[in-house]
Amino acid sequence: ITIPSNDTTYWCAGFEFPQDIQNSEKYIIRFSPHVTPANTAHVHHMLVYICDSLNTTDPGGPCEDVSDGLSSCLGGTLIAAWAVGAQ
Repeated sequence: ITIPSNDTTYWCAGFEFPQDIQNSEKYIIRFSPHVTPANTAHVHHMLVYICDSLNTTDPGGPCEDVSDGLSSCLGGTLIAAWAVGAQ
């Protein structure tokens, strides 16, 4: 992934649950972002939304340029958030 040279870039991506658990009850018991040492200078916060309208994985891109399917998820039900310094 090439990070744009803008001062601030909001990056959006979509991930699909594996088929075998899509129709079963789910509980999130932990949200633990994986930020590598090489990326700590670039990552400030993360927001995770649930999106019933997205039915495929979307590799993402800058939020203003993402597919219609992924953009329909923005502002949906927020299920997790993380920011620098969070535990």
